[in-house]
Amino acid sequence: MNDLRERAARNNAAWCDAVCRLHGLDVHLDEQLWWTSSRSPDFYPDAVTLHPGVAPEEVLNRVDDAAGCSVKDSFATLDLEPAGFRVLFEAQWIGREADVAGPDWTGPGPTGSGAGLSWRPVLDRADLDAWASAHGEADALPPTVLAQRDLRLWLATEGGELRGGLALNRGAAAVGVSNLFASGIDPALVWAGVASLAAGTFPGLPLVGYEGGADLAHAQRAGFTSLGPLRIWMR
Repeated sequence: MNDLRERAARNNAAWCDAVCRLHGLDVHLDEQLWWTSSRSPDFYPDAVTLHPGVAPEEVLNRVDDAAGCSVKDSFATLDLEPAGFRVLFEAQWIGREADVAGPDWTGPGPTGSGAGLSWRPVLDRADLDAWASAHGEADALPPTVLAQRDLRLWLATEGGELRGGLALNRGAAAVGVSNLFASGIDPALVWAGVASLAAGTFPGLPLVGYEGGADLAHAQRAGFTSLGPLRIWMR
């Protein structure tokens, strides 16, 4: 099994786990699966497979599989259609080896710039509201996310205008890159700063995530490689 692909799945499960915990949900983890027995927040799965050999019944017996249930099939090996699910979308896991902070970094955390953008971490409620509004997940991340040591949200600005952002999470010996968005600029400009931003936030770890379509092309131009497919199933 591709080690970085497995780490990508486990890192993503760690991200889902953290978000669900912030919402007070019960979460569970074993060698095969991460899951929550309650419905997850919007845009987050109720289960993430961690091994390609997981059987459909092993997943469905642990989640609320009523309408609205979603499953991240990390190795694109499940067939949940007989249980009334459909494929919501497909994507590719991506990975990139650890980088070093670029010359524009002024330190390990607060600020840095690159690709014409200035970056700053989301440290207060005002920035969190701006991040959530621009990203479109107004209710997914409660203010308690600001106190999480292994999660960091970032905003990119240009001339004082909000231009993009992303989330980084540390888990499974990797840094997960997710929720990347651009506002009024080419997303490639945001992707161009990802590696040095991650190196300055959680140094020495490879980067992982998943993307599809044009976003996958942007990630590949930023030095990420495809690690293998995944599917999101929804009932």
